[in-house]
Parts: sequence; C-alpha cells; structure tokens
Amino acid sequence: MKSIVAMNTTGRLTLPAETRRGLGLEGECYFEVKVVDGTILLCPVKIVPLVSSSAAPASSARIGGGAPRAAG
Repeated sequence: MKSIVAMNTTGRLTLPAETRRGLGLEGECYFEVKVVDGTILLCPVKIVPLVSSSAAPASSARIGGGAPRAAG
C-alpha cells in the first residue's frame, strides 16, 4: 500500500481509509514515532494502564510485529 498525504501547518497527517482498514485501526489510535535513516516510522501502539494501588503513568505496547527496529 502506497499513498501520498499532506501535512498541515500544525503537523497533522491523515492516514487514508484503505491504510487504516488494512492495519485494523479504528477510532482514536496512538503511534510510536521514530526517525530511522531519514524515514519517519509510525508504529501503532496500544496504551495499557498499569495495575497499581497508586496512580502511575500508562505504558505502551506495540501492536502486531511493527516495523523492524534499526540497530543502535
């Protein structure tokens, strides 16, 4: 799947519906953003609250296999 999308002045991108459907993305989603060798990688993540008696920050877990990680 290949598409060209525009970025607006606030830095927002819209992922094409076909891309979202193909990845099973629905509603509000979160992404890990990385730059690898000059390429922007968006990896979908699922926010999972930590179970604790005290308030703690949420952690994230990568959905699916994601993109391969760069060495270093």
